[in-house]
Amino acid sequence: MPSLSSAQPLSLHALVAGLLMLLLIATGGCEAHTLSDEEMYENEILQHRLDRDMRMRDADRTVLDASTRRRFDGLRYYPVDPDYRFELTLERVEERDTLRVQQHKGEPVDKIIVGHVAIPLGDTTRLAAFRERGLDGKLWIPFRDPTNGDATYPAGRYLNAPLVNDSTVVVDFNKAFNPYCDYNLNYVCPLPPPENTLPVPVEAGEKKSQLHS
Repeated sequence: MPSLSSAQPLSLHALVAGLLMLLLIATGGCEAHTLSDEEMYENEILQHRLDRDMRMRDADRTVLDASTRRRFDGLRYYPVDPDYRFELTLERVEERDTLRVQQHKGEPVDKIIVGHVAIPLGDTTRLAAFRERGLDGKLWIPFRDPTNGDATYPAGRYLNAPLVNDSTVVVDFNKAFNPYCDYNLNYVCPLPPPENTLPVPVEAGEKKSQLHS
């Protein structure tokens, strides 16, 4: 079966079509077979992307202003790649620690560091993971990589990484997303600190929106 995420950028129609195809296969609408782990994972990511796309289009939930929402034609993504999903040990800090993080405008803010995760891409890089208000059971991991500027948002991207338990975190770059200031210039967004820079391109997750380029 062809990859459901091969078209770029992924429009809302493409996401819905992919989900419907998986649903038909799962329910016997096409040649019935048990979904593989990879197909189930791709289904999960496509559903996650569809939810984000629908939220952007919803006037009551979107971060887009009215004029931008009218020309919004869908979020842009890399193809789904399960090799960018990791379950990693969280190296918790022994004492409360904070890092002063720059914002794209305005004053810097202090963020509470929970610990670090070692990302096995290229040379292993330790990224700081932060506590963020409103993220129950998840850690906030902002990061930079060499795709920033040409393919992804120039200032970097974010991850909300679920805690499996007290010492294990899921880092899935297929769910990497842009700061809200990529979609609405009135937002104030914290920037990934220089320490959270990966040396290799992360060709997964959300691409830059091009709404304000």
